[in-house]
This record gives sequence, structure tokens and C-alpha cells, in this order.
Amino acid sequence: MYGFLLQSVSSYLQQRLGESYQLALEEAGISEEVFNTHDNYPDAYVPALARAASHVAKDGTTPEDFLEMFGRMFVQILRVAGRYLRDLLRNLNHLHHSMRYSYPRMIHPSFIVMEEDVSGIILKYESVRLGFGPYVIGQIKELASRFFNIKTMTITTLSYADSDDRGTHVVTFELKFRNLGYRDSISGFRSHFIHPFPKMQAHTFFSILPYSFVFDDALVVRHCGPKFSRLFQQPIKGRPLSQSFQPKFPHFDMSFPTALRMQDVVIEMESVPFLLIYNPRTHARVLSNKRLLLKGELRQLSATLIIYISSTPTLSDLHEVEDIGFYLSDLPLHSGSADLASNGWHSYNEIFQHFQQEAEKSKQLEELHQQQNEWRQRGDTLLGSMIPRYLLDKLKNGNDETTSTTLLQYCEPYDEVTLMFVRLYDFTKVCASLSATETLRAVSVCWSTIDSLTDYYDVLKVENRAEEYMVASGIPKLNGHQHAAEISGLALRIMRTISALDVPQIPSTGKLTIRIGISTGPVVGGIVGLHLPRFCIFGDTVNTASRMESTGLPFRIQCAPKTHDLLKELGGFQLTERGLMPVKGKGEMMVYWLTGQDDGKNTSMNS
Repeated sequence: MYGFLLQSVSSYLQQRLGESYQLALEEAGISEEVFNTHDNYPDAYVPALARAASHVAKDGTTPEDFLEMFGRMFVQILRVAGRYLRDLLRNLNHLHHSMRYSYPRMIHPSFIVMEEDVSGIILKYESVRLGFGPYVIGQIKELASRFFNIKTMTITTLSYADSDDRGTHVVTFELKFRNLGYRDSISGFRSHFIHPFPKMQAHTFFSILPYSFVFDDALVVRHCGPKFSRLFQQPIKGRPLSQSFQPKFPHFDMSFPTALRMQDVVIEMESVPFLLIYNPRTHARVLSNKRLLLKGELRQLSATLIIYISSTPTLSDLHEVEDIGFYLSDLPLHSGSADLASNGWHSYNEIFQHFQQEAEKSKQLEELHQQQNEWRQRGDTLLGSMIPRYLLDKLKNGNDETTSTTLLQYCEPYDEVTLMFVRLYDFTKVCASLSATETLRAVSVCWSTIDSLTDYYDVLKVENRAEEYMVASGIPKLNGHQHAAEISGLALRIMRTISALDVPQIPSTGKLTIRIGISTGPVVGGIVGLHLPRFCIFGDTVNTASRMESTGLPFRIQCAPKTHDLLKELGGFQLTERGLMPVKGKGEMMVYWLTGQDDGKNTSMNS
């Protein structure tokens, strides 16, 4: 599947899901965020995105609904394919065929109008891609509504086959609508002329269209153009059609009734091996496994005869002409293949240069788009370090001053969270002999190390100011009582890591000394500030955690009673009683040392 199809899907999902689009990509297992127009991608991407979008949206929209919307997003290119909707559906195969030069690796589906009347169409859809039925329904409905003003249409799936012997999935749809383009005659809108044209002799017709042939209701070739006599080892006239040609696209089991229904459909016929290829050195024709590819259409001549009208083989360049032993004299001068072959050498370089220039421009635009996405992600990451993600999404999606003001006034109470303060002990004295640059680097080494440790725990970094670092758990994402274990596990790991950390800027010891305080209780969280807004936490629990740190000792972790009780309830942590300690604003409070963790992830701290 080419990227231009996924671009329409991506644009729709970004508009529909907003920032949650990234979650949909992750859930679908898709690493690409930008789809390049001419690159090939797995067919499974589209149904995977539909399932992921349905799960992320959580609004009752099913994967089939999303697939239908994906189909609606990609229809603009189809407008010129027909005057009426029935003409467009009949010409879809020809449109796909004409795109093969720009997208040579395209594996396109097949659309066949099986039956038709004034009230609708029976449409047969064949594709190697599984599960794209709703996608096709969405395309057809959008085409009917946008381009043909058909507001009332129902599409019913009549039959579905997972896979036939060719690995093709076949779906038959019934389209009910007012079919204005339909005519009762089998030849569509071709009506009887008032003044009849003179009849054309068969030899005149076949000299103009030399690659045409006529077959009867027994599928035996009755007449053919003169070119075939020099291509096949045996004459094809009088032989079963299946011994000479078979439908390549759309693929169908050839029968006379089926051929009648396939009128007004562009059909590729492929010869069966073997062709006689002319050898100019020996002036003889030799057998080759090459196949001749014709493009044409079927027309009924009488009750028992059908003609396949084709003026020329399908050839892309002079190399193909040479491969099947053809010369320009073998191609009718009025045919497109003759023009392509005869003018190809003169215009190839110019066309190639234009194509290269357009491809380069397309590549540059895609690179700029990718860079834009990368910078947006960097901005999101930076904002996410200041504001919790779910609040950030609301702030980014705000499109007026009222929305932004409401968010900046936002505050929410939390019944129980655990907070931790980490402080660089006696830092003023340590920094007295350091320059400002050395002080900055020393602090940066310490706080950056702690930043990397927080990635392993369910915690939120609230802020760091000079020698103080604040972390919380249970806010804004609730996690039951686990917040006490998350903060305690992190505190033990910080203590162990910082005590072993080498800081070159610190004279003599090269070490920083820290102390940690932890408290549990209710808080209020909200966004503070208009410029560089930050998510801040307020409440008595904040003061208590700060007091636990300030009354602690170097390289020790001091806990408030509530934290101690929760850890005992959760289990797995080692705590010792320090005793009653005077706490400013609290009076005497029983406090505890957190000394280790039982599961062996952290080494116990010495008392």
C-alpha cells in the first residue's frame, strides 16, 4: 500500500483524536509518524489503525465505522472518472491501471458491475487485502454524496468470501440509489441513430484494430486480426479462447454470460505461452515464454457473438517492444503504444528530469513535515516536564482565551499522595569555594541523575530549586496506596546512587551529601502562572514532607507516621523508629527512618 493512501488516514485521525493519535499509532504497532507518498507500507496498517482508534477514542465508534471514514477521506482523485456514479464504478479498474506508471508496485483491487437497473447496482469487489469492505463502502458513499449529489443510498453486503484459490478476498455489495446513468439496453447509453452508418467490411475493421478478435457462445475464436498469425505457433482462429488468451485483470472465469456482463469494463487479456519471437540474425521465429498483454473492451455483436476490441498491445517502452519481437511497423500509428515507443527516446530524458525534480520537491516537503513533527514532539516533551499530560492536552486544544484562563485557574484535591523532598546538605558551605559555573554543573549532575531514576517509578517530578528537589506519587494519576511504595523505593535508590556519584567540581571528596524527607496525606494540585506555567502542589502534607527533610540527618531518609503506617501495611520495606521529634508547626511527632527494602532491589542503609 502506497503512502498517499495512509496520508489521508493519518490526517483524519490527527483531527479526530488530537494528541491521542500518538497512542493509536503505538497501539497499532506503527513506528512511522509520517507516510511518504511513494513509499510502500504493509496493508495491515489500515485495519490496525481502525482497531486502535476505536479503542483510544472510547466513544462507541467501532473499527468498521473508522474504516468507512478512512474510505471517505480518499475520493477527490476519482471525480473525473465518470459522468454518473455508474460510469465511475465501471471505470475504476481503468483508473487504477493508468496509475501503474507512477506507482509501479501498486496492487490494486478490482471492481466489477455484475448487475444494474434503475434502482441500483450489484458490485463485486476483489482485493488481496483482508477486511477492507467497510473502507470501500465509505469511499462509495462519499463519492455519491460529494460528486453526484446522491444523498440517499444504502449499501448492503450480499456475500463475502475470505479467500479464493488466487488468495483474493471477494465481497459483493448491493448499492440501492437512483441510477440516473442507466439505460435498459445492454450497450448502456448507446442509442439507435436516426441515420444508419454504412456497414464496414471485416478486413477493414481488423486492419484498423489488428489485435481484436471475435468469439462465440462456446468460447471459440471465430475471427481475429491479422497480427495474431505471426505471433502464435498455431492459428488462434477456430481454437478455444482459453488456449490463446485469458483475462488478467479483472480476473474472472470466462463464460459467455459473464462476458456479456463485463461490457463497459476495461479488460486486460494475457496470452498463454508461447509466442513466436522474430530473430533478426536467423530471419526465423523462435518460441519464447514471453506473454502478450492486450487492453480492450468487450462488445456484443449478436446473440451468439462477442468481440474483444483492442488496437494495440500494452507496452511501456522500446525495451518491451523488443522483448516480444515487435517493431514499430507492428503497431498501428494511431495507438498510444506507438506514440510512446516512437517518441520515448526523444522525450525520456526530459520527462525523467521533470519526474526527478518533482520527486525531489516531494521528498523535501515530506522531510519538512517530518521535521515539523519532530519539533512538535520536542515541544510536547518540554511542556510535559512542566504540566501533567492530561492537562497539557486540554491546554493545547484550547482555542480561545476562555479555555486557557479556565485551565490556568484549575485546581483539584487529592485525598492521599506521598511527597518527597531531597536536599543537598550544607550546600552553601560546599559551594563557597566554587565558581558559579562549577556550582551550576555540580547541581546539574545531581538533579539529572535523579531525573533519570524517576523514569523507573510511577512518580511526578514537581520541581527542583537550587539545592532542593521535589517528587510526588499518586498525583495526577491515582494508584491506590502504591504511591508510598513508589516514593520509598525511589528514595532508597536515590540515596544509594548519589552516595556513589562522583562530582568532579566538589573539592577534596568529590561527593555530594543529601538528606530526604517523606510524608503522606491530602494535597491540592493546580497550574500556576501565565508565563512558563507549572503544575504545583499545596497543602499541609507539603509542609510536613519539607519538615521531614529539614529535621533529618545526612544520608538518611526520614518518614512521617502516615507513610510509616502505609509501608507497614504494604510490606517489603525496613523502617526503624527514631522517636518523638519536635516539628515546627506540629509539635512533637513520632518519626521513622527508612533503611531498606526486603526484595533486594535496594541495599539496606546503615543506621
